[in-house]
Amino acid sequence: HPSPGAMGEVPEISVKAMKNLFRRYDTNEDGTISREDLENILKRLCKGITQEEMDLVFRKIDKNFNNVIEYDEFVDLIFFNPLEQPEKEQEHFVSEDAAYVLYIIWKKIAKHTRPDVEPMAPITRDALVGALRPGSAVLVETRAKIRREAQESMRAGLHENKEERAIFDRLGSSEVRERAAEATAEITQEQFIRIVWPKVKPRDAKWVIELFQRYFAKDQLSKVLNAVVNHKEVPLSPTDLRYAFEVLDANDDGHLSIREIVKIGDFEVGEALQLVEALEKSGQD
Repeated sequence: HPSPGAMGEVPEISVKAMKNLFRRYDTNEDGTISREDLENILKRLCKGITQEEMDLVFRKIDKNFNNVIEYDEFVDLIFFNPLEQPEKEQEHFVSEDAAYVLYIIWKKIAKHTRPDVEPMAPITRDALVGALRPGSAVLVETRAKIRREAQESMRAGLHENKEERAIFDRLGSSEVRERAAEATAEITQEQFIRIVWPKVKPRDAKWVIELFQRYFAKDQLSKVLNAVVNHKEVPLSPTDLRYAFEVLDANDDGHLSIREIVKIGDFEVGEALQLVEALEKSGQD
């Protein structure tokens, strides 16, 4: 049997094999695993596990509190360590909310001005200056997108509204437009970040660029998921697909795992399972 995430690294396993494994432990065939069955699994696979640890595992993976383990929660147990302490996140000068706004603006400029080049290639100075003018289509569309997504995800609280106002006020300032106008003819992502935050530290600039890459990869993966589930052609260029794949393939082994899709692509486990299952099926067809 594959070792559960709580005990270390997990070998790659297909969705079909994962389902068969789940069915093996679903003793009453009702689509769930009881707490008693889960404890038997943990005792068998995790030698020396204590009752306290088993109680903690159950509390952490029973996300809907229905006192049984469903399929996506079972996958969580297999691929992710429920006993692992979350890594302490470093504080950054730039918030993730602000980085996401910059990414949307970058993407819109690149799409309208240089659609045929590498997705994260430099944008032109003239396009950036135009996008930063008060009332520009790029700023209006970006603000509308951010608000729509906040409402859809029910995250439109006071903190997010303050973050939103702060970053759009900064982007609309004359100082930022002047720095953009004085920049080189082609502007890289790091230059763009420093135009907005001239005092940003190198590690923070690098972190924002990494966020740009992850946001782009998640966008492309979402398009792939929507296409394969609805039996449509994937609406992406080979360049975009290759770039997204390279970002998500963290261990550089030539394929995407559920772990990578969840951890790097920021997908829910259920979404990752749906995507991998659809891709496996399309590969068989």
